[in-house]
Amino acid sequence: ASSSNTVSITSDPDCCGDPFTELTQNTLLSSGTLSGNFILKSNVTILSGITITLDNTVNISISAGNKILIANGGELILNGASLFPCNKMWKGIEVADQGSMVPTHLTILNGTTISGAEYAVNIIGNANVDIQNSTFDNNYLSVYFPVYAAGHAGAFTYENNTITQTIGTVLPSSYPTQTTALGT
Repeated sequence: ASSSNTVSITSDPDCCGDPFTELTQNTLLSSGTLSGNFILKSNVTILSGITITLDNTVNISISAGNKILIANGGELILNGASLFPCNKMWKGIEVADQGSMVPTHLTILNGTTISGAEYAVNIIGNANVDIQNSTFDNNYLSVYFPVYAAGHAGAFTYENNTITQTIGTVLPSSYPTQTTALGT
């Protein structure tokens, strides 16, 4: 059984200038593949039991300080998608701890580009993460494991990726409540 959600097209003059489809929590309530241009104006969570795939036609412009959270049991697949800031740094993709019963998954592959994030991928605990053949550009940190040294029970693959800072550019400005210091 398939379901679809209706989303409205909005324009945010402070972000990107062109009308993008707003990506909201309601857009992510059922599993599916998204395509097209989106703007993320608030935090969203991929809930347990939901798999969201963003294909190579997806461009997501993300407002300052917002994040994509993959909750315990959720799954996000970025298959060639592009995620970038509107005007200031965004928080990034946060992968929740899978606990002992329900796996949490993040797959990033096939030319996906993530740019302008504080922590492009922030792995909070034990999760299954597969990052291959993708680019991380102008992020404060590209992949962050705050508790990895204590032991990581999930599977982790990181192969053939590129981490860059585009020559002649600086990182996006900090968002208002950001605690990391740019330039350190």
